[in-house]
Order: sequence, then C-alpha cells, then structure tokens
Amino acid sequence: MKKLILVSMLVLGMLTFAERFTSPNKRLEISLKENAGEQSPSGYFWHNEEGEADRYSFFIVTDNAKEISLVQSYESKEKAGGKISETYLDDPATGTVPTVFGTYKVYRDNKKGIYYVNNYVDLQGKKHAKLYFGFDKKHNTIVILDKNMNIVEVLQRGAAG
Repeated sequence: MKKLILVSMLVLGMLTFAERFTSPNKRLEISLKENAGEQSPSGYFWHNEEGEADRYSFFIVTDNAKEISLVQSYESKEKAGGKISETYLDDPATGTVPTVFGTYKVYRDNKKGIYYVNNYVDLQGKKHAKLYFGFDKKHNTIVILDKNMNIVEVLQRGAAG
C-alpha cells in the first residue's frame, strides 16, 4: 500500500511539474517563417543545445505549404532512418565523402500545433515509433515532445549549410 501511494505521488508530481507545450495556434510553416525568417535552400536547421550529446540535428523543409519534410544526415546507412538517399560532399581534407540523408514525411497530429514523423532514428541510434515536435510559443523555437505533449527537449536554430 505504501508503494502504491508513493508511486501515485511521484506520477502526480511529474504531471504537475512537467513543462507543457504552448501552441502558437498557427501552422508550422507560418510559425517558422514568422520567427526564423526565410528558409535556406536546405531548409530550417534545428539542433539540441551546445555541450549536450548530439541527439537531434535536422532540417525542416517546407514545400509550398503542401508538404513538410524532416531531413537528417547520418554517418552511415546502417545507422540511418527514413527514406535514405546518399550524396557525395567534397571535403578538402579527405576528398569526396559520402553523406547519408534520411528524409521523413511530417504529419499533423490531432492536437493543434503538434507534428510527428514515424519511425524516427535519432543521431544516437535510438528508434522512436513517433517523434512528436512543434513550434512552442513560450520558447519561440522548435521543441521535442513526449506522447503526453510535455517538452522533452528545446532545440536551437542553427545556421544552415
């Protein structure tokens, strides 16, 4: 009985103090354009904070507001996810280097301002059945969400290459 009470208090505390997502009540492509400016040819680049192990580092590409894609580069095909494409980039130090890109189709969730991709593989190789994200009004940036729409990670806008 004591364990049940302790676990329920712990769960209640997590639900009460977890940071919740605040939707801007606009579509993702409008929020991105208003707050991050025009997208580069590669898209809008987002990554987790400096100093943390890379887990999220991807481009969000909008195509005339009809389709949104999430594109992430991987070290190898074995660690990649999404629709795989391979291109060769010129590296002055080593010559031509293969870079693997995984492209994921972005879907709108039933909840306002929430988007997700299916079968996402992050940079550490962890597989997510669904990766939820959205543009958070309070943080004014893209955030990664859990299935209960609590903020898991706040991303930073990066310079697109």
